[in-house]
Amino acid sequence: MSIAHLLEDFGGAHRDAAEPGGEAFETHRLAAFEEGYRAGWDDAAKARSDETAHLRSDLARCLQEMSFTYQEAHAQVARNLAPLFDRIAGSLLPETARATLGPHVVEQLTTLARDGAEGMAEVVVAPESETAVAGLIEDTLPFPVRLRTDPMLGAGQVEIGIGSTEREIDLDAAVDAVGDAIRAYFQEPEPETRHG
Repeated sequence: MSIAHLLEDFGGAHRDAAEPGGEAFETHRLAAFEEGYRAGWDDAAKARSDETAHLRSDLARCLQEMSFTYQEAHAQVARNLAPLFDRIAGSLLPETARATLGPHVVEQLTTLARDGAEGMAEVVVAPESETAVAGLIEDTLPFPVRLRTDPMLGAGQVEIGIGSTEREIDLDAAVDAVGDAIRAYFQEPEPETRHG
């Protein structure tokens, strides 16, 4: 036997108003649907916002890691190449300058003669450069050139004159400038101070 007849029914009045098919039921159902829809929309918007923030954070971290990786790789390559370029600046460039000194002198004398400079051509070189320049001048130029030495000149320095027109060649200074540029490029950069 049931004891339902002993208990008071508090839902009777509401049950009548919210019975399926009634206007109150439809209003209640529509309000519940809109509330659920709004809650779902808010949850989706929050999830999207959280995901976007997470992706931005990951992207920023990856870009920062790539930046440090590039800087570290560049520094390592510079450290490995520095000795090679130091040797190039210290031995290969001076040897190349000595080997090309004669052709530079011939080129300058030819240009001066072509530009109309008149008079006796004179070339002044360092004593150690005399042999290399003399042979090339005698074999190449169709006009006479007086060659003399000056111990005050460096091996890559030449003074050229035809009449009142004068030129100077200073391969020593060019070699030194290239060497300085190479050394400056490969110098260890100051460590950057990180803030934040």
